[in-house]
Formats: sequence, structure tokens, C-alpha cells
Amino acid sequence: MGTGALHTPVTSSSVQSGAVFIFERKPTSWELRSLIKPNVSYEGTQFGAQVAFGDNQRILAVGAAGDASAARGIDGDQADTTAPQSGALWLY
Repeated sequence: MGTGALHTPVTSSSVQSGAVFIFERKPTSWELRSLIKPNVSYEGTQFGAQVAFGDNQRILAVGAAGDASAARGIDGDQADTTAPQSGALWLY
């Protein structure tokens, strides 16, 4: 999968890293609007186990409790997986 919000059709992946599905309520049903996955995916990150919106409802915070990235700050080295179970927070 790619970076940030994806739009239907959604393809499957063999890596079970987690995802956040965004739905829109229509008059008679729910419609999938976006699928959000981390841009670095590896097994067991638990991406999407925690979600929250900012005060203005335009910022989405997504937790990944099992993320092993040792990245620090914004745009850190996400490929550095030397910190097992350190967790991560993604902002969209």
C-alpha cells in the first residue's frame, strides 16, 4: 500500500500492519471514502489501534502501539526498526 489516504478500489497486502478506514454516511448506506496505512509497513505495528481527531476535526491522529521505529520527530528515519514496541503516532 502507499502513503497516506488511499481511495477505492483497495488492493490487499500480505503484511498485517493495520489500517484506518474512513466511511461517509449516505442517505441509505455507508460508503468507503479512504483507507489510511502507514508508508512503512511491517508485521505487528498495530497501526490504527488508537485514533483521535483534533479540535477542528481536520487532523487525524493514528496510534501504532507495536511500531518498532526509532525515528525521532517529524520525518525521522522510519526504516530504523531498532526500538521494539516503542510505538508511533501518525498525523494526517
